[in-house]
Amino acid sequence: MKSITPDDFRVKNPISLSKIPTDLDFDTDEDEKEAELLKIQKKLSKRQDAMYAHNRYGVLICLQGMDTCGKDSLIREVFKEFNPRGVVVHSFKLRTPPN
Repeated sequence: MKSITPDDFRVKNPISLSKIPTDLDFDTDEDEKEAELLKIQKKLSKRQDAMYAHNRYGVLICLQGMDTCGKDSLIREVFKEFNPRGVVVHSFKLRTPPN
């Protein structure tokens, strides 16, 4: 599986969103993706347990997308190993139109 790092997504120069691909090619099959997702879910769950125990740290995750783009499915799949007591979710409505 192709390795990705945060540097792959770091913005260093002005960008045009229309020129950024919306789908990543990982050069792998679905079974490998599922296995990798399971490893990540378990790692995130352990990290959440440690942060929850310290009651001091937190992580902010912002997802933005149009209706039916898959935000709910992403949350359900990636965070299904999380303890729900340690998660706070806020939904933001439509933005205020400019004056």
